[in-house]
Amino acid sequence: MVPKSVAVALSILLTMVDRSLALSCIPCSEVDCGPTPTCSYEVTKSICGCCNVCAKGPGEECGGPWGLSGTCSLGLECQLDPNMPGSDFNKDGICVENVQRDPCALPPETFCTKAVVCGSDGITYSNGCTFIEAKCRNPELKQAYCANGLDCMALAGNPVAQIYLLLGGSQMAQRCFPLWQSTLKMLEA
Repeated sequence: MVPKSVAVALSILLTMVDRSLALSCIPCSEVDCGPTPTCSYEVTKSICGCCNVCAKGPGEECGGPWGLSGTCSLGLECQLDPNMPGSDFNKDGICVENVQRDPCALPPETFCTKAVVCGSDGITYSNGCTFIEAKCRNPELKQAYCANGLDCMALAGNPVAQIYLLLGGSQMAQRCFPLWQSTLKMLEA
């Protein structure tokens, strides 16, 4: 059993640690902000929201706990240092141009099938990645059979994929098998 004095001491210590992580601001009416600074970029508010401070420009330091190192100007974002240990809350960064990223774009290193994929929207996608990106934009999109047999032709030169589909009894294999046989006969002739 833990003595009562130890429990009280631990409670006080935990309260102090918890409070040491909190931002404490005095009322703005008690803050002397001085004159509004002349800034290269726009003026923004300080951490506690009382005083005017300069927003940071490209290449300038930003971030940190509560944004202590500064806030980036409009059109810029604070790119945090990925090598700095700890949570993003504590990380410093550098202001960089805010580039709007396509939320459906796959990273360049993503593995994609090279085979064409036909969509239920009637579009033939050049590979699996373009289909996945289209499905992200239209969640109702489904993979469909290519009316022109392009999906079968894309697998015609891939015997491993053909065997896999045939052994699995897929509908695509059953549909494509006659086309694969005729392609093989043309190659043998």
